[in-house]
Amino acid sequence: GTPDYHEVVKDLIYEVCDIFETPELFHLGMNNEDEESQRNLTYACYRQFDLLMEDLNFMLKCVRDKGVRPWIWGHIAAKDFERFEKNIGKDVLVSPYYHNHMYSDPQAPLIDAPDHVNMRDSYKKLSEAGYEILPCGANDSFTPYSFEHNVRFTKDNAVWDKVNGFMITSGRSTTERN
Repeated sequence: GTPDYHEVVKDLIYEVCDIFETPELFHLGMNNEDEESQRNLTYACYRQFDLLMEDLNFMLKCVRDKGVRPWIWGHIAAKDFERFEKNIGKDVLVSPYYHNHMYSDPQAPLIDAPDHVNMRDSYKKLSEAGYEILPCGANDSFTPYSFEHNVRFTKDNAVWDKVNGFMITSGRSTTERN
């Protein structure tokens, strides 16, 4: 949140937008900004509360200033939907994601821990609040059904005309071991 940090971020966003000749979308990331996500790291650094919203809104403004639509992960919305909705404009494309089973399965039951429930509930909350969403599943070892469950869960729970498509990604690092 320092002036120097903001200047570097602004320069990078502007440069990327120029290099890619004003792309339709600019994905800013913004997932795993919490203690739980970084608990196993030797060095952890993350923003939270008002600082997180201030930095995110600064980045969103930089993207908008270049005539590009901002896109972020849905992790912040899942963690604190009320703060997210109060601070983040509806023009932002949001990708809620969930890499585990969303439906009961004898080999991999649905996980009802609060963090998992919040991640799943964010699909509905975001779309009902007027955000366009682009849900994301995984193709890795969490479960072979992640993407299929994301599509089904979105159809069952989200406002369908707010769904901008689907994305599949790896929830693991792209190393030889994984």
